[in-house]
Amino acid sequence: MEGSNSLVIVHIGAGSHSLQKNDKYKQLIRKALQVNDSKTVLAEVSKKLERSVLTNTGYGSSLNLIGEVQCDASFISYNREDKYTSMGVMYNIVNKYPITETLKCFKQLNTLYSTGFKSFGLARPLIFDHCQKKLLDELTNNNEDVDKETLVSTKSQRIYDTYKHTLMSDYNQTSNELNRIRNEIQDTIGIIHIGNTNTEIATSSGGNFFKFPGRIGCAGVLGAAIGHHTKNGISVSCMCSGNGEDIIMMDAADRIVNNMINDFSEDYCELLVNIILQASTDLPLTAVDDYNNKMIYIGAICIIHDLNSGVKRLVYCHSTESFYFGFRSHNNKPEVILSRLDSDKVGHVFVRGEFKI
Repeated sequence: MEGSNSLVIVHIGAGSHSLQKNDKYKQLIRKALQVNDSKTVLAEVSKKLERSVLTNTGYGSSLNLIGEVQCDASFISYNREDKYTSMGVMYNIVNKYPITETLKCFKQLNTLYSTGFKSFGLARPLIFDHCQKKLLDELTNNNEDVDKETLVSTKSQRIYDTYKHTLMSDYNQTSNELNRIRNEIQDTIGIIHIGNTNTEIATSSGGNFFKFPGRIGCAGVLGAAIGHHTKNGISVSCMCSGNGEDIIMMDAADRIVNNMINDFSEDYCELLVNIILQASTDLPLTAVDDYNNKMIYIGAICIIHDLNSGVKRLVYCHSTESFYFGFRSHNNKPEVILSRLDSDKVGHVFVRGEFKI
């Protein structure tokens, strides 16, 4: 990576990762963090994650109710010199690289709305339906060939074929059968890149297996899966993963960054957990445990960046079975964290930790 202040953080979901695949997860995270070109970090890192069948986005994503892949993605880019923020959300994405495709589409939209559309008082959309990509290409004279490569992996198809009829029937599924499906499902991926002048955050997800077509998850809602805020020389970036509907209702990432930036703490781990607990109060949470009790099912990573000293603090917590992530600062080896929680504590206790970078 270029620049002495460069930092990349990636996560591959807060959920229930298979212990048998830990070595593969470590290799994937390390490989994703091996990036050199700071101008294309989001694209390069996300491609490494999204092309893997180990992640639930791009190729190998969960299949919806009709057996198709539909991904969501969003990004935030903040230029610290210009104090300018750019952001966007795209849904119904059918592409093996959802984050890169989102960045490309919003670059096209920026071009479109900086010319004729702007003169009519039209503002560039914040949220875009990938189903309209063909029209966008026509209006911006983009002749790039459409990638028709299938996004459905053999594994995803097998799960779909095995459980579809069970889901659609009145058959009373046992806990073990439900767990087999749940253990094949991971949530969003997320990336934070802090360069010399820019902070970039992106996320993408294929959503739940058997989701209703058109359902938009937390990766497709700004302020839910990713958030950023800079104030008084402090920059806070956040990524969340877990139960999408609950994360959306909490406005989780946005709530976390806005609370953290206004509340200096010696123990940011405790503050992070308390913000999530407070956000979940009085909400009709949809996540439930094996006994059908409501629970908080979320993982969060925050970077608190002191712009004056350059010091960065990474804090994380999760109430999910696992939360796998890693980071790499300039010229340092990748650090990989495979954090886990005992199954009997899931949804009710938080694992937490901090790194000073």
